[in-house]
Amino acid sequence: MSLTSFVSLLFPSLLRRNSAEIEIKLDSHHDDKIYGPGRQFTESHTYKIPFSFVIPKHLTLSACKHENQSRAAFDQHMRLPSFMGYWSKDDLSPEGARVEYIIKVHVARGPPRPSGSLEKPMLAKHLINVLPDPVEDPPLHIALQDERYTLNRSKTLRKNIFSAKQGLLTVLATQPSSIRLIPDGNTVSESALIISLQFDPISPETAPPSVRNIIGIIMATTWLSGIPMHTMPDLSDQQSSSVFPINRGFSVPIPLVFPDLKGAASWTTVPEQEFGGNTALHYEATLRVPFEIPTQPNMILPTFHTCHISRTYTLALTVKVANAKFYLDIPV
Repeated sequence: MSLTSFVSLLFPSLLRRNSAEIEIKLDSHHDDKIYGPGRQFTESHTYKIPFSFVIPKHLTLSACKHENQSRAAFDQHMRLPSFMGYWSKDDLSPEGARVEYIIKVHVARGPPRPSGSLEKPMLAKHLINVLPDPVEDPPLHIALQDERYTLNRSKTLRKNIFSAKQGLLTVLATQPSSIRLIPDGNTVSESALIISLQFDPISPETAPPSVRNIIGIIMATTWLSGIPMHTMPDLSDQQSSSVFPINRGFSVPIPLVFPDLKGAASWTTVPEQEFGGNTALHYEATLRVPFEIPTQPNMILPTFHTCHISRTYTLALTVKVANAKFYLDIPV
């Protein structure tokens, strides 16, 4: 008799039905006098097999053998993924995409086959829910080709389409601190966005605009690939990448509630010395926007990346200033 533990990754038939298993060490403490070779089971008798299963910090090197374009991708692939697809709450994964942690037990009997293997007439398995201890990563490096994210936008403000220009407004968001999932899976930590506003008026008499409100949703994306992913799927040109997102309705939105920020911007004046000795006004303001991802009715999984399945989150934000709207997409 033997016990083994596996992480099993399943891909939906839309790509192709496939699976990969990664073995994790499991220590069995059974008595060979009862379960050893040559022993027989007694009918209607219940046998208990003690074992130890310690969730490791990392997978073994055999879990990721393909060549990677970046060290960062390899490091991510060596981390344990989250259990996916069998939670009591909807974990926002597409149909058929599964990450399973399985305890398997089988009974083998001889004599050995010509191949040397033993017949296994009895096999049982048990799923266990696993939320690995997350690792807090630094903010993502967003390059120009990373089309999925937009951290800043600029617009020329007018009172209406027929009026003269008032000035140029730039809205810039920094990536929020990591959101941590409490081990029970039902609570997440609060985070906050820092939004910087910069306004360059056409005329010194033009006052800076007022912030109307901020609205946003979290987009949960499950990335699937039938071939090993060589880069982070959310940090690549989606037009040229062979990896594409598959999820329920392409994106699964999670509504957020932000505090009322109307009139919250406190502008400061920063003089800028221009050529020719003239001084132009430049206004700046900073907003701190706290938010928390709701855990009802959904199960929020930590961000993870494997060779074939990844889960990422994007904060789709709309900042309304005066009569203009600024659309930002920020990694979370």
